[in-house]
Amino acid sequence: MNKKLLYKIHKWSGLSLGVFIFLLALSGVSITFREELLPMSYPELFDVTPQGKALPSLKLYEAGLAHKNESQRITNLYTAHHDDEAYMLMVKDDTKKFPIIWTINPYTAEITGEISMIKNFYAIMLMMHTNFFAGKTGTYLVGLMGIVLSFFIFSGIIIFTPAKNKLARYKSLLHLSSNSQKIHHQLGVALSIPLLISALTGMFIVFDIPYYTARVFGTPVRVEEAVLTGECQVEEEKAVLSTITPDKEDRLISLHFCSPKNSLMKVTYGQTEKDFLDGYVREVINPKTQETLQVFDSKIDPDSWNFKRLMIYPIHTGQYFGIFGRVINFILGMMLMVIFFSGIRLSIRRAKRDSH
Repeated sequence: MNKKLLYKIHKWSGLSLGVFIFLLALSGVSITFREELLPMSYPELFDVTPQGKALPSLKLYEAGLAHKNESQRITNLYTAHHDDEAYMLMVKDDTKKFPIIWTINPYTAEITGEISMIKNFYAIMLMMHTNFFAGKTGTYLVGLMGIVLSFFIFSGIIIFTPAKNKLARYKSLLHLSSNSQKIHHQLGVALSIPLLISALTGMFIVFDIPYYTARVFGTPVRVEEAVLTGECQVEEEKAVLSTITPDKEDRLISLHFCSPKNSLMKVTYGQTEKDFLDGYVREVINPKTQETLQVFDSKIDPDSWNFKRLMIYPIHTGQYFGIFGRVINFILGMMLMVIFFSGIRLSIRRAKRDSH
């Protein structure tokens, strides 16, 4: 392709679709450390004093039931990574448009506070990053932005690389400058590989490409999660919680309670601790019969079923490489925003220059 034409496509797609890339970078930066920042941002809700072992989930659920009113329904329980943090109960209130979060002391079962999802900065940023507030359509748009960002990276490198004296061209980037064009080129080249990894992993997550690629080579079809419509009684849910063993309670990650769309419960816990990266087990249980309908075990089920959750997702977020990876991920998002603004400034300068 002609470089001039490629430059025009690079520029105009950057000025239009680049806005979505900027929003992804902004929201990605905002949620990189949300697990640490959420309790710090709302200390009155999350700060608790450790008192030995946490209470069984049944006791916490019963405390939530005693706290709710007729228009409210508890949908989820999420445990905390740290002993001095409250757990979260997700609640659907028929009188409100958005779900609410109750924080609950895992040692005393005291409801420590309430916050609406729409007032939770990190929840808003997470929704922006995953679907631009547009549901499934927005999720696919996020995946498409991964392809667009990959195009920006490849086209930018092609445009920047001359037919001759390539080495000299790249050596020129070693000198610091306040020039918009040079900043744009320096960041684009220096961050091309990590940005490409971020773009591709984001696209892989949305479209689950590793799984479908593995299917071509005969990997078993993923078992769809069981769904059972109908009503589920509170006493039936409590009966399921009473069967969770202390060992599973210690590793509990989340509980999904019955909903009008699916009257089954889900119990998710880690292989050895409360962390998906450690490997996980999800049990799907029918509360009416107490029967476990399905068990998803990341150490037993085919690798392709769990590859997105255990490998692709943590690489995308930086969690796979610990705190170092998350710091790099944060810096990457910040620099991507700088690339966007420097590109705009560069385009404005060139437009003014060409008009004279």
